Amino acid sequence: MISMPTIKALRALNVSTALNNRSMERLATGKKINRASDDPAGMVAATSLRVKGTVLAKRLEPLDREMYSLAAREGAQSVVGDLVLELQSNVVTAASTAGLSMDERSTLQDQTDNILNTIDFLANTQSFNGQQILTGWNSSNLGRSSVSIGGETLLTSLASLHSGGSLNLISGNFEAAQKMVQGVGSFISGSQAAIGNRMRSIESEVRRIHSEAENTEAARSQIEDTDYASEVSEQVRTQVLKQAAVYMTALSITQNRDDLLSLLAGTIAPKAKPSAL
Repeated sequence: MISMPTIKALRALNVSTALNNRSMERLATGKKINRASDDPAGMVAATSLRVKGTVLAKRLEPLDREMYSLAAREGAQSVVGDLVLELQSNVVTAASTAGLSMDERSTLQDQTDNILNTIDFLANTQSFNGQQILTGWNSSNLGRSSVSIGGETLLTSLASLHSGGSLNLISGNFEAAQKMVQGVGSFISGSQAAIGNRMRSIESEVRRIHSEAENTEAARSQIEDTDYASEVSEQVRTQVLKQAAVYMTALSITQNRDDLLSLLAGTIAPKAKPSAL
């Protein structure tokens, strides 16, 4: 029959072994909740937080794509803006009629034609992810407005600066040309400012989402992930308890064996020798 001390020692050994195994599992997996039975409420909370983190990550994807698209548009518009500044310089130079020869005017016109052709090329070719990013920014649309020239109302645009156009730099209306080009410059500046404001808004939203995601992950980690310092300390404690339980179990078994041998020795006594007559 197993004695009560032995039963207690075996129970302590089983408990310490289970605790030690659980600690080793947590250290191996990096999680203190490896199954629902470990912490049912904690697993539900951790799962909910993990889903929330996934949703937040998905919300970042379209914002990142929009940011890249806006950056591409801003860069392309910046190039067009620089070209328009060159146009503005040419128009101002052409407006200074004194001292310019016809050859110099022809040179300015050639430069202007090249700039306008470049703007049209960019408007038709610049794209991001397969989509054009300068739609409507060709010379026929930029600066499109109605002006009165010589008592006649004409529809003008940057394309009017081309050779033979109503605002060409050889015989065109320089005053109207200057106003039109300045208007295009203001339009481009306004468009870039709008892009900049949207980019700042996106950056603010991205920071907010990142902060929320970090807080969500920290909360999930606190519930689910292993605290290695605490778990190593717990493992050392359970190992000591296990060793003590093994020792106590062995000691109890030894004591039981000695008690049984003593009992048997007392029960099976030697037969008395017959007395001599």
